[in-house]
Amino acid sequence: MIALLLAALPGATTATADDTPVQEAAAPWEKKLFDMTFLTAHNAMANHRSVFAAAFNHAYQRETITGQLNQGARALMLDAYRQPSSSGKYDAFLCHGQCPRTVTKEGEIYSTASQTLTSGLAEVVKFLNDNRQEIVVVNLEDRLGDEHSNLVYEAVSDSGARRLLFNPTPKTLDGTPGFAVKDKDWPTVSDMISVNQRLLFFSSNGWRADKDPRIMYTKEWTVENSFEEDATGSCDGQGGDAKPLNAAHRSLYHEKYTRLFTMNHFSHGTPRTEAAAKRYNTADTISSHVATCMRATGGKKPNFLAVDYFDANDFAARERVQTYNTVRGLTAIANYHDQTVLDTEGGSFEDGTRVVTWTNERKANQQWYAEQWGSDILFFIGKERRLLTNSGGKATLWWDYHHRPDQRWKMVRKGAYYQIVSKQDGKCLTKAGHGQQMVIKSCSSTDVNQLWEFHR
Repeated sequence: MIALLLAALPGATTATADDTPVQEAAAPWEKKLFDMTFLTAHNAMANHRSVFAAAFNHAYQRETITGQLNQGARALMLDAYRQPSSSGKYDAFLCHGQCPRTVTKEGEIYSTASQTLTSGLAEVVKFLNDNRQEIVVVNLEDRLGDEHSNLVYEAVSDSGARRLLFNPTPKTLDGTPGFAVKDKDWPTVSDMISVNQRLLFFSSNGWRADKDPRIMYTKEWTVENSFEEDATGSCDGQGGDAKPLNAAHRSLYHEKYTRLFTMNHFSHGTPRTEAAAKRYNTADTISSHVATCMRATGGKKPNFLAVDYFDANDFAARERVQTYNTVRGLTAIANYHDQTVLDTEGGSFEDGTRVVTWTNERKANQQWYAEQWGSDILFFIGKERRLLTNSGGKATLWWDYHHRPDQRWKMVRKGAYYQIVSKQDGKCLTKAGHGQQMVIKSCSSTDVNQLWEFHR
């Protein structure tokens, strides 16, 4: 099973002319990798568009890999098998359980699976190239042969993925610097972006790490609940030589790093239908299962929430992930100069409402939440999730338009305070006057109306 996990986290950055982030200090709400939850599409290769799924009537998702990424999946779980290709050579194909094959007149057998590991990784690399603030994690259920097989390394190289590999060690044999995770724990995503190590690669085959430590052994770095249990039932570990679930809590094992936790949340048995996904992918069912698993992990929430048909029930699973990644308790965004806070005019949460500054009265229309998206921040308010938006240089509330640049913000540390910089034009959120609509104008290091702090 290959999990391609795309993370989204904010960073405190200094804007440059080409919009390349220069790392400064982490914003107070920025989370490290082990604190994030990623929406994971289980068996993403088995979708309604694939030859494999059509051949065996085993579909688990609706769209292609690229389509799933575009719809908000930030983890893709795939299976890879060593199979003969039409050229006569063996290749790594993406299938589940078995790959469809064809027998030629000459009696030769080759796979007719629709996608190879190389082409699947190439889709992810393209996504990363088009979205340079994103992270991908590959967790490979390796059915590609013994320690002598080079199919994994060939796929990583041929897809263009090698240059993006995350290095968990202090330094690789070729001199690539790394993050020394076992001594320092997981970095923030902003740190990973800053050195362009945006592809984490796990393999279930421990031999791979012997050749290249950037292909990490899954059982060394993660824990996982049994995929054979019902999605509404208990939360048991995988058993065997796998670490128990409470190993996700590093203090219990006296380790310096945190094991990432995959929570499988889908119907056991086949076929796993859309109807089953609709039963399991509800806010209440997911929340109940997460609570059960957190008791098993010693309080750690899942890093990867794996589901079938993640679009079921109007993307309910995606909404749960957004909730888990939201910073609760960020209650007010206060101006450094006079401590007035961001407020919505008239207490409204309607589209087009002007965002003003007002005395902090701790009302609902002054309570903002932050959500990570790439290296950017989304600020939203109210149960309708209206976003702080740069509307032609004026601050307003608008519905979430798929995280457009005018709704995304960067944080730039200025001493103990922050400038809030619009992704749209690189300009700063600025107080215009008490009760007046906020403006977005050119950033100045001396303008106190552009300096903000966050009250929890």
